[in-house]
Amino acid sequence: MSERMKGMRLSLYQGLECRKVRGSWEHLLSDIGMFSMTGLSRAQVAELREKHHIYLLPSGRLSVTGLTSNNVESVVAALHDVLGSE
Repeated sequence: MSERMKGMRLSLYQGLECRKVRGSWEHLLSDIGMFSMTGLSRAQVAELREKHHIYLLPSGRLSVTGLTSNNVESVVAALHDVLGSE
């Protein structure tokens, strides 16, 4: 499972960097465990939930285990929509 989570972290990071999503995402590559902090505000988390049906904790914590090769691009697109690009 840890290799799968590393792969999902890498896919998420690469997608965010490719779209130049506003924010610093390098920590995704060095985080360990089942969750990563996104740095999103409560309002941004609410927008993700209401507009894109993507659920994070109010603190902005993302469950890496919820990412799959089938949904990671949708998550990246939603984050791009909410955060914009640099």
